[in-house]
Amino acid sequence: MAGILQRRAFASLGSDCELFAIGAGEAALAEAEAWTRRMHDRLTRFSGTSEVSRLNAADGRWLEVSGELESLLRVALDAHERSGGLVNAAVLPALEAAGYS
Repeated sequence: MAGILQRRAFASLGSDCELFAIGAGEAALAEAEAWTRRMHDRLTRFSGTSEVSRLNAADGRWLEVSGELESLLRVALDAHERSGGLVNAAVLPALEAAGYS
């Protein structure tokens, strides 16, 4: 038996987000939204207290990071290596110079 398609829309990550699930229930969609918001709060560069902001402020010094951020950094490094440098997550100075604040 096929479940009912459920949709949940919300704003996060600087964008409009939509979650879709079949047979997961409203509680599961609410938890997925909450997780997305938590990750945004931890990983946004637009909050001085986020993990990414602390990493940027470390300015090359060693900093212990969460498993989630470590995983994201590993994916970014892998993409950089595989693309021969075309994919580069370390573009903050260029973004700021272009006025993206």
